[in-house]
Amino acid sequence: MAKKRGRPRTRRDAPGADAGPGHNSGSVEGLSDNEQRALFARDRDAYIVAKTKLDTATADLRNVRKRILADGFTVIMVQDAIAIASPEGEAKVRDELRRRLTVARWFGMELGLAANAEAAAAGPSAFEAGKLAGFEGRMRQPPYPIDAAGYEQWMNGYYEGNAALLKGGLKAPAAGEAKDAPAGPAG
Repeated sequence: MAKKRGRPRTRRDAPGADAGPGHNSGSVEGLSDNEQRALFARDRDAYIVAKTKLDTATADLRNVRKRILADGFTVIMVQDAIAIASPEGEAKVRDELRRRLTVARWFGMELGLAANAEAAAAGPSAFEAGKLAGFEGRMRQPPYPIDAAGYEQWMNGYYEGNAALLKGGLKAPAAGEAKDAPAGPAG
């Protein structure tokens, strides 16, 4: 029989084994009525503060969701963008897309036949990476040497993305908020 894993139990005579009030002991025995009232008031006040923060955050999130919808996007689109923001998240989404396209191809669906799973798995082109950097108001710093093939493509994409940002009357993020990391090819 395998030995159970878990936290070892504390001996009753170990230092600190006797938890006092306010330490999840579940008992207020030994406290005077005034001490119990003070302890309860502290806990009540902490609960009120935490509940107020939660209610405010919930209202803020609800308002952001309404703004996303009013701008013509969906909350799922934003959640997808957050999910693919890290290399691990992007890899997970890429694997899921590859799997879905394969199944669509197996069943002769137009999506599966038209989509090139290999090209989708290769990651964004230098042009698209530059365009994204322009959309996001990043600094104009291509991740390619000036004599590399991707340099000019990245710059052209950057200018197109930046022009769209400015044409829409949108402002790039403030200097402290700018995403200064250059957007290069995935992988």
